[in-house]
Amino acid sequence: MDNNLIKTIAEYMITEGGEQTSSGNWIFTYDEINNKFGTDLPNDAELINQITEYIYAVKSDVVSDLDLSQGFDLDFYTDHCPNIDESCLGEMGME
Repeated sequence: MDNNLIKTIAEYMITEGGEQTSSGNWIFTYDEINNKFGTDLPNDAELINQITEYIYAVKSDVVSDLDLSQGFDLDFYTDHCPNIDESCLGEMGME
């Protein structure tokens, strides 16, 4: 598997999701990733696993949780989200 592609996809999701979220959560559908990077998700389970491993190994200080049931559903530590809505912090218990 192309390690550059794995890193590129993971870094894109972390950067884009962290910048776009106002709640600390951002979902990337598999179709969205396929269209942007020419991948074949969710059919390429190895790629999904390697992206997930990269995020947990390299970016665990930015991403607190990752759910794969709807695509890549990332929960960010809110101090890495410049557009966080302060009213969300109490609701999520992340003050």
